[in-house]
Amino acid sequence: MWTFRHFKDHIALNVTLILIALGVLVPAFAAFMNVMSTPSNRWLLLASLPLALAVASFTDSLESLTTKDFKWFIIAATGFLILLFVGNGFTFLLRPSHYLSYGCLFIFMVILSYGYMRSMNGLPFKTMLLALVGLNAIAIGTSFYSTNFNASVAYNEIPTGSATSWAKNFFDGADKFLKKYDKSFYRTSMMSNYDILDTAGNNIPMLLGTHTIESYFSVQNGAVNNFNKQLDNNQQTMNDPTSDANNRTTMLNLLGVKYVFARRDDVALRRSFPYGFKLVRNKQGKMVKFSNRTVYKLENHSSTVLLKNQNALPLAYMQTRQLNSSSYNKLSGNDKEQALLTGAKVDHQVAGVKTTKATSASKPMSYTVKSLSEPITTLAQLIRYRLTKNNDLRVDHLDVNKYSDAQLVKYFAKSAKLGHVSKRVNKLLTENAAMVTKNNAENANGLKKVTSDVAGNHQAYQLEIKNPQRYRNSELYLQIKGIKINQTTTQSKLTQLSNRLTLLDEPTTPALKVTHWRYVLNHPSFGGYLMSMNTSTSTGP
Repeated sequence: MWTFRHFKDHIALNVTLILIALGVLVPAFAAFMNVMSTPSNRWLLLASLPLALAVASFTDSLESLTTKDFKWFIIAATGFLILLFVGNGFTFLLRPSHYLSYGCLFIFMVILSYGYMRSMNGLPFKTMLLALVGLNAIAIGTSFYSTNFNASVAYNEIPTGSATSWAKNFFDGADKFLKKYDKSFYRTSMMSNYDILDTAGNNIPMLLGTHTIESYFSVQNGAVNNFNKQLDNNQQTMNDPTSDANNRTTMLNLLGVKYVFARRDDVALRRSFPYGFKLVRNKQGKMVKFSNRTVYKLENHSSTVLLKNQNALPLAYMQTRQLNSSSYNKLSGNDKEQALLTGAKVDHQVAGVKTTKATSASKPMSYTVKSLSEPITTLAQLIRYRLTKNNDLRVDHLDVNKYSDAQLVKYFAKSAKLGHVSKRVNKLLTENAAMVTKNNAENANGLKKVTSDVAGNHQAYQLEIKNPQRYRNSELYLQIKGIKINQTTTQSKLTQLSNRLTLLDEPTTPALKVTHWRYVLNHPSFGGYLMSMNTSTSTGP
């Protein structure tokens, strides 16, 4: 506020601050500042310099403060608190650490008032100002690192020494065994669920010298990223373009992966491994396993086993043919990786080298779609829903599932306040029934549309392969193409929340409507979506 009040006296500083404010609003600028990679606002660390210069300029000018300056400080502080109140959904429900920061702002205004009325140059004023700077530093520190003020610390921070221990014992010692077991050059990878931490990746395998295909850096070779995008590697990110190649057999073979680190419980649960990968066994034929090495909060809670690939290609090999670009570009990601086994993909055709047509190696499968969800469409279902979900109507000792639909309507309609069904409830049941009928018709010949009921509950679907015995000893891939989403609006989300309360028979008060409005505004979707696919042995987003 001081520098903007005296704009011409601090023109360079003010222009810099304005550019910083505009840069925060533009993701493309964040990507540019992050060496034209993933958008990241780490560059804001540099904003500390102009802000520090502004503070220094203000401090040097304390004795020349005018009444008008002080008035604008009060206006700015009040305006900031109003924006904070509005942006937080008309509440001051903040993290405890935020109260410390805003408390420092209030104390600063009090100290400044004292200095303005008494003396800006006196020892009491300077002492209070120095104390406030110390308090503010403490507030910032506790907001990041104290469990009393920041609940996320328990999840984001680890005890001293844990990181070093984790780095050394990441593979439970399997990496040390492998170096003695196989002296040749090889690449390694991990099963996708080996590391339990939800991160884009890490550089521990590089630290341990296991020659992993994973590369976790802020800046990557663009060709590696393009390769993974062409093959539809759904683990591809800009920071870690290959990751574990989603454990796809052909990709692992192409990249020369000879060994894979896996969890011992994957074997116990009979989870599928990529084709051609066999458990490493000792001379007695027993599986070689490495006991879990305890690292607080970081271990994967399972012993480690090694898988050896029988079909890994060497680091360098020759292709005698080049792929026809036109035919290659029409293939799916899975077919492209198969085509790369028959020829090299080049940007421009090379004279004197035989050209081969890239063909599909996969076969489509017939399947049926069954909805696993059960949107509330009947009176009996609504009675069951209320007696199990409504806290006022629920009877804990009552097992509603042992009653037929007819019995539920006969004996429990009044208990669920459905002796007389309102027009609004009937309307919601009808809309749900129409949604189910329409959705079943749309998915009659394959999964085409995933939808939600009137309360916003997402539907789950089961895809069942026809004649599954025909596809034994084959690899199964689920390909989803042309995804389009209908973006929910603020009003549609509010309507869904209101419909849920109607079905539950819970009151909709003005205060609750404000709470719903606040929740919707604070949880925007930004046009994103998440789909998860599960089988009996695996799951993935």
